[in-house]
Amino acid sequence: MKATLTFFICIVILLSVSCTQKSSVTDDQTLVNTLASIAADAFNSSDVDKALSIFTDDAVFLNGQVKISGVDSLRKAFTYMFQHSSNFKYYPALWSVKEDMVFIEGMFTFDWTINGSVSNAKGVMREVFLKQPDNSWKITYSEENHGDIMK
Repeated sequence: MKATLTFFICIVILLSVSCTQKSSVTDDQTLVNTLASIAADAFNSSDVDKALSIFTDDAVFLNGQVKISGVDSLRKAFTYMFQHSSNFKYYPALWSVKEDMVFIEGMFTFDWTINGSVSNAKGVMREVFLKQPDNSWKITYSEENHGDIMK
């Protein structure tokens, strides 16, 4: 009887631990997918204020070798970018989720239009989101690297 009770307790502990771990991974993936979707929606909106709303005031945005930081610089960069880009897609691949910070790395694609000619761009994007006092998440660091835009 004592062996059966011990066996039953071990099974209950194993089940509770394994279920808890799966939930955490699922929650992390859901958060990452949500943040990636919010970023893609902001960039596809062509709305500079909407895009700025997902960045902290002191955010750093690295585009190739160009470093952009601060709200005014981001506004200027996004205004230019939104005149020429569309169909932004983000594909998260690697991530790390902590209580107040999320790191995401993945691929991105978008269409770039100049003088009526549409080219496709793709590359790697890395972003760091920080949890805000109101429990929202904002990008504090964003880096994109892509090769030449190909027609």
